[in-house]
Amino acid sequence: MSCSAISDLPTDVLLYNILSNLDAPSLARLSETSRLFSALCQDELLWKHLVMKDYHIPLDASFRQLGWKNLYSRLNDSKVYTWGENADRRLGHSDAEMGEGRFFNSFAVSTPVELTTLRGKNIVDIVAGGWSFHALDKHGRVWMWGTMQQEANRSRSLGRRLVREPTLVEFPPNTHIVSISAGRSHAIALDENGNVWHWSNIWRPQRVYLPSDLENPTVVQVTANWGNSSVLTGSGHLVVVPLPRMVPPSEPGDLPDLLLDSATTVVFGLDLLHRDDTLQRAQPLASDDDERLSRPVLEGDHIVQVAGMEHHTLALSRFGRIYRIDVSTATPSLATTSYVIEYLHFGAPATQQEDNQRSHLHRFISASFHSFAVYTLDGQVMLGKHDDPYDHQPKVISNHGFCKVSFGDYHFGALTNQGDLLTWGAFSAGALGHGNTHGDDVLEEPHKVAAFENMYVFAIGFGGWHSGVLAIPKDY
Repeated sequence: MSCSAISDLPTDVLLYNILSNLDAPSLARLSETSRLFSALCQDELLWKHLVMKDYHIPLDASFRQLGWKNLYSRLNDSKVYTWGENADRRLGHSDAEMGEGRFFNSFAVSTPVELTTLRGKNIVDIVAGGWSFHALDKHGRVWMWGTMQQEANRSRSLGRRLVREPTLVEFPPNTHIVSISAGRSHAIALDENGNVWHWSNIWRPQRVYLPSDLENPTVVQVTANWGNSSVLTGSGHLVVVPLPRMVPPSEPGDLPDLLLDSATTVVFGLDLLHRDDTLQRAQPLASDDDERLSRPVLEGDHIVQVAGMEHHTLALSRFGRIYRIDVSTATPSLATTSYVIEYLHFGAPATQQEDNQRSHLHRFISASFHSFAVYTLDGQVMLGKHDDPYDHQPKVISNHGFCKVSFGDYHFGALTNQGDLLTWGAFSAGALGHGNTHGDDVLEEPHKVAAFENMYVFAIGFGGWHSGVLAIPKDY
């Protein structure tokens, strides 16, 4: 094939072999040269790539399909908002900022309030713990505020200390974090070199080494459970990491690295599940304690995304299957079929086989505490609970354009591709963000948070009885 001009090249070649190598200013200039390039330079995947590369927004932050170009142009002006329970000062605001109202002997902040101390810090992601928040900035720094270990004894844990305003987690110099996740009383992170870190206080983060005999030990994702963490490797194996230990204030020096060994560490993969399920199916059909799966594991399938709950980790496979792994009871000696189920109606149907890759997901998951969500490219969001049986029919939410759902204990929030925030569930000391509605009221359906009418919300972190989001102005 001969081409007299670059515009004669096939569209796919132009988009994925040429335009994908350009920076934002070059795309802007190219878009002015012709109608063809004006259209091509609006491509969402091009701008998604630039947002990920230049601002380091984590791949698993949302399932956003639209708005990447708008997001790119305004991310330097991101603002942080928090609201909800504040009796323990977890929201990070000064008294002058809050405008508090009493609610059942606690301080309730029932509408979003900007956390002005983080203005100009280029925050790109936010997650909530049991009594705290963590935020990631585009420079790879992690900020924390609140109390990480509210229920610990002050003399036994540095994590019991209240961090009144956003403060940097003290990683070694030149550590650049690319993703974060928070459990109830700890946090875990992945840095740009694939190293895993976890901590129960901001002053003593600890590096975690996976078992040395793992196949392809490169880490691609980390997620926090309540009593441990789950780490996903490039080969699709999930490694269970124990909680970081509590550090007494009297203990000097940095923590030694945590070296996990294969004898005591749970490593789960669909290859192991396929092996164990095949063995189960070779046995005579047992009674109620039969441990075979509801349908066989597909040959060659592997995990591509994980999301942590209290005792379980939700896993999305390459072929679109959804599995729930009980990481609290799993041991290296247990058959994988004894602590894993497949949710039949949340994954791809038996007649359809997806090809989910980390860089291009057809399905997406998020989870926390007792709740989870599964998203599809056609805009459906399926909601489930940690104790749902394998054949449970999901609650399906359509026509809202949700790209991320986040879960508190009893309140829930969702982002849309258009930058709106909707919340529902229990009042939870104002964590819904709709003002001082009656505390006994439960919103059964998602309602838009009016405070963000003129803002584009792009990240969300709900937990406990508190809520946090990142937003940029709609009008620039």
